[in-house]
Amino acid sequence: MDDLTAVVLGHSYIRRLGDFIQRRLPCRLGLSGISLTVLGAGGARICGPRRHLRHEVDMDSVVGADIVFLHVGENDCERVDCATAAAEIYSLACELVVHYQVRCVIVGELLTFPVHRTNWSWQVNQILRHSIRSGMHHGQIRYWRQHRSFSRRACFCFDGVHLSNHMMSAYWNSVRNAVLNAARRLPSP
Repeated sequence: MDDLTAVVLGHSYIRRLGDFIQRRLPCRLGLSGISLTVLGAGGARICGPRRHLRHEVDMDSVVGADIVFLHVGENDCERVDCATAAAEIYSLACELVVHYQVRCVIVGELLTFPVHRTNWSWQVNQILRHSIRSGMHHGQIRYWRQHRSFSRRACFCFDGVHLSNHMMSAYWNSVRNAVLNAARRLPSP
């Protein structure tokens, strides 16, 4: 059997995750039978034409992937309303299934940055979960809830936005578990 292909796609969290994997985990990803590509762009957004994720990464690398883990949206915080952000994230997930022929898209829960004092991310997550549960691609698009420890201020770097080195390991474990979980549930092609 051929390896499954997985792509981790998103903003700076994903770009930094790729750096972390290359530095610390090059030989022990824990993804036996899964070929992994990491596509992340710092500052990438989901709303509006400026710095849109579609234009910041090589989307051709996503075509035909078995699994895509998508984490994007926090850079749109407080720039657009919650419903618009959630709709754009869900729309991209659907686009990955329909136009890019991805078998399974995992939408990662947005994290709440300590520098933001609103419940914007929480509201976007609620709308996303509902959209995914009731959407037409239910089963092909899944929501992944991150570990609650990511909500603590100590998890973040001095900038209050990016994860600390220690928490990057926990983030990788979460993403890896999401990919492994999806791989186990994928029907035979």
